[in-house]
Amino acid sequence: MNEYAEEIFDKMANCAPFKNYLPEPMIACVGIGGGGCNITSKLERKLPGVKMFCLNTDDISNAKRDGVTSYTFGKNITVNNRDSGGYLKVGKKAMKDDFPVIYDNIIENADLLIIVSSLGGGTGSGGTIEMVRKCNEYSKPYRLYTIKPFEFEDNRKEIADRAMEEIKKDARNLVIFDNNEFDGINDANNYISEEINKFVKEAHKRLVKIYFDGFIKVLQSAAEKVFPDKEYELILSKEKEIEHPSDDIALELSIRTDGPVGTGDFIG
Repeated sequence: MNEYAEEIFDKMANCAPFKNYLPEPMIACVGIGGGGCNITSKLERKLPGVKMFCLNTDDISNAKRDGVTSYTFGKNITVNNRDSGGYLKVGKKAMKDDFPVIYDNIIENADLLIIVSSLGGGTGSGGTIEMVRKCNEYSKPYRLYTIKPFEFEDNRKEIADRAMEEIKKDARNLVIFDNNEFDGINDANNYISEEINKFVKEAHKRLVKIYFDGFIKVLQSAAEKVFPDKEYELILSKEKEIEHPSDDIALELSIRTDGPVGTGDFIG
């Protein structure tokens, strides 16, 4: 970014007009297993840089989803790419084996991960356990949303309880919902998706501010290199609070020296 900033100032020093976007953060919302993917598929997709991913061992389920990027993991250990059979160890191994690919294509460039998982199945439960461990290992910021199954789902409740014990040991940012607190699955999914939407909007706003403040510091540092023998004034003016890089006239930046003046507008 330093080289990019110096290039901007070189153009400004020569009175060359330029336009560019402010740096944009990336938030990856990742559903794991059928339930987690159902909620992720309902999330808003209006903010730039917020992307939706559905990770499942069920190829057929993934094929039915629209508007999200689906990835079927665990193909080497599941039967006909259908599911994990409700086995925690299968979900864990499937995620562990495919994590390098998932990391390269989804996680590496994300500033923040939003992980969503409905516990009780082997994929969502086991995959989430392994995902949390890997995110900790790679020091990747995340917020994990987990959903407990209904009481009448005896088999799923047992798996969910076992998974939750492991998740609580490792998860650094955990939010727990319980289906039993809602009137039904649709009510639960709608409420949870709205809560996640609220958090994503606020997180995105904070990340944009971090990017913006950091970029200004880089510009100020670059100005000292481009104008080493001149006095200069860095003038920043914002018409309104920046919420995302597509805001109109997000930033006007001017340099005043004892020589020519260059001005650049950063707009979306």
